[in-house]
Amino acid sequence: MALGAVLLGAPAWGQSMMSASNAKLVPYAGPEKILVIDAANKSATINLVGSEGNAAYGMNFNNFAKGGMVVRVPLGWSVTVSLVVNSNLKHSAEIVPWAQREGEDFTPSFAGSDPKDAAVGIGKGAPKVEYTFRADRTGQYAVVCAVPGHAEAGMWDEFDVVAGADAPQLLVKG
Repeated sequence: MALGAVLLGAPAWGQSMMSASNAKLVPYAGPEKILVIDAANKSATINLVGSEGNAAYGMNFNNFAKGGMVVRVPLGWSVTVSLVVNSNLKHSAEIVPWAQREGEDFTPSFAGSDPKDAAVGIGKGAPKVEYTFRADRTGQYAVVCAVPGHAEAGMWDEFDVVAGADAPQLLVKG
C-alpha cells in the first residue's frame, strides 16, 4: 500500500470543531512526518516519538505535550499508531477517553487502540510498537503515555474523530 505525503494543511474547520483545550491551532508545518495519509484506503498513520524533555515540555510526543498537538481523523478511517522512543525513559501511546488524559487508569477508546504492555512501555532502541484500529465513534479523545505517572506529568495530546471531514489533520498550538 502506497502512503501519501504528510498532511501540512487541511480544510477549514468550524469553531465548533476547535479543541476545548486548544483555542488557537495551526496546521503542522514541521519536518517530521508525524501524520501520513492514504486517502485511497481511508487510512492514516500517526508516527510518534516518545521523548523525555525539551525546553517547552517534559516528557512528550514529537516535542508536543499537554495537548500541544491535535490529530483529527474522519469517522470510519483506519488509524495506525506507530511509536519509537528516543529517551532514557520507557514510553507508550494509547488512545483513551478525553477525561482520562491526566490520569493513571486508562480504558482504550476503540477496539485495538492500546498496545500490549502499555503500562510498561518500550525504551530507547527497542523495536517500534504499532497497532491499528478503526475510528468508529466521533468524539474527543487523548493519546497518552500509559506508563505510570507520565500522563499525569503532561505526556498527552489530543485525538479527535469527526464526522463529515474529507481528510485527517495535524494541528499544533500556534
